[in-house]
Amino acid sequence: MNSALPDDIEQLKALLVAQQAIIVRLSGEITGYAREIGSLRALVAKLQRMLFGRSSEKNREKIEKKIAQAEKRITDLQNRLGEAHSQLTSMAGDAVPKTSDSPTRKALPATLPRDRQVISPAETECPVCSGKLKPLGESISEQLDIINTAFRVIET
Repeated sequence: MNSALPDDIEQLKALLVAQQAIIVRLSGEITGYAREIGSLRALVAKLQRMLFGRSSEKNREKIEKKIAQAEKRITDLQNRLGEAHSQLTSMAGDAVPKTSDSPTRKALPATLPRDRQVISPAETECPVCSGKLKPLGESISEQLDIINTAFRVIET
């Protein structure tokens, strides 16, 4: 970015519009790259299952070649993604949200039953003044648990 900005308002507006267009283009590229990387990773996982699954000897060479091509494409896209993100960050500063490689997990459905466990502190009194400690806040984390079915014997 050029540090010598023009003094004319119209030139500044034109420069701002041009940079906004570049930011929109780079954001679109980043989204597209991330989407393609995700689909290629899914393809690699599928091909690896095919490679190591039953009757994998028939098409082993073809599958290995496809895996190598997909991994090469993923590496290329990750490099392009990094370049586009660094350009976007340098132009927009902190206004651009960072993209992560892994998608975020959705919240667990509200219809699932919940078992709330409160973890109390080991100490209830301040070690310095012996005053009663009060809760400062709470942090809730959710973990999905599976309850296995139980066997029982019914006697008649």
